[in-house]
This record gives sequence, structure tokens and C-alpha cells, in this order.
Amino acid sequence: MIGAIACWCESLHRCVPLRHALQSISENIGAEALALARVSKSTNGTSGTIVFDRQERSICGVPLNRSYARSVLGRYFAKAQVGTIWLQSMVEDEPDPALVEFHRRRSFKNLAVIPLATHGKSVDFLEFHFRQGLSAAQQADLNMIASTLTATWRNRVSGLVAENLAQYRQGSVEQLSSASILSCENPAGLSRAEYRVCVLLTRGLSAIRIRSQLEIRNSTLRTHMRNILAKTGTGSKAQLLFKLLTAEPVGGPGPIRAKVA
Repeated sequence: MIGAIACWCESLHRCVPLRHALQSISENIGAEALALARVSKSTNGTSGTIVFDRQERSICGVPLNRSYARSVLGRYFAKAQVGTIWLQSMVEDEPDPALVEFHRRRSFKNLAVIPLATHGKSVDFLEFHFRQGLSAAQQADLNMIASTLTATWRNRVSGLVAENLAQYRQGSVEQLSSASILSCENPAGLSRAEYRVCVLLTRGLSAIRIRSQLEIRNSTLRTHMRNILAKTGTGSKAQLLFKLLTAEPVGGPGPIRAKVA
């Protein structure tokens, strides 16, 4: 863990990439995924995350791509003391369905959130997702490093978060653009149903025929299309079809298989 903390401190001064530090901390403490998040205090405000996820495109789930700090801290979100540890398993309020579903699909058992700093309009967090319940050793490690992570975060170089968030977003866009949406890597993170809709679109099927083949309602198809457009960064069905048809084909009719959630 000492090496992981050293890597963290170096990343805060741009000596090593920040994501490398997240990976080191995650691996040393036994977390499956770790996110550094800057979250707006306003529920309608924007937020950003820098993520290390051991299975970003795992067939058994979906990648971590957002903050769940508000789900754990609830009404204490904007006033939680920095350096404290908040556990999902200790939440007394009604659980957030989005967090419950994400953990179900990834077979995660717990989430630990550490507030790093509070700004005028946002809060910085570290979020640890665990596949198993926290052991006594893991809880001790979290208690040991929380104050150190918080103290060193205060001394980071100016603009570090904004710079890394921009690089992380750009990397995600380039990664999606460089691979076929329907490749086995499933770079857009499509669900199984969304993936099937895209395949049927490439085969020229109309909305009526897609609904008939998948045995779904029109409202369900509209929901799938909204999700697909958002995940693929396209603004219309025409743009989506262009992106699908200009990529490498996935093959002719037959079983549809890919790393989909």
C-alpha cells in the first residue's frame, strides 16, 4: 500500500498518469473498480469521473462510467466531512435503484466513498467498488489511507482534475470511434437488447419488423433507440446507421454474440 500511496502522490504532481495511481490503489486494496469523481452539488449539474475498472468490457456486466457518491451519502452529500468513509452497506435510506442494478449486473457487494474536497459548486470523491463484502483488513486499509489521500489531494497541482477529465473523455470517444460498434469488444457498452436492435438495423429491417422479431412494444423500441444514440454518440437514426454500416460487418444472419451486458 505504501507504493500505491507514493504513486498517488506522484500523480498529483503530474509525474505519473492519475489513472495509473487509481489502478495501483485499486489493486492493493482489492477493489474491482475505482473512480475519482467531481460531482456537482446541484442534482441537475454536470459531473465527471476518471475510472480504473478491471473489467471495463466484461461480458458479465457493464463498465463503471459514473459516480454513485450521491446514492451513498444522500442528504449528507454536500456536507460530508472530507476523509471520512461512507459504505453502501450502512445506508439506511431507500437504496438507489441505479446503484442496486449496477452492482447486480457486476456482482459487486459493496461501495466505499471517501470525500476528498468540497468546492463552491462541486465535491471530489474516491469511490471503491468491491466484489465481496469488505474484510477487516480492507476496512483497516481504508481507514489508514483515507486521511493521507485527502491531505495529499489538497496539495495537487492546479488544473489537474479538469485536465485529466478532458483526457479521459477524449480517450473514451477515440476508443469508441476506432472500433466497430458491433465488434465483440462492444465499445459502446450496449445491452443485449440494444445490440440486437443495431444488428437488425444493419440488415435493413424496419421498426415494425424489428418489434416483431424481438417481440417488443413500440415504447420499448423507442427506449432502446434513445439509449443506443446516447451510447454511440449519434444524434439520429441516420447517423447511427452510417456509423454502423461504415464499420466492419459483423457477419450474416445467425446467433448474435458479443460482450454485451
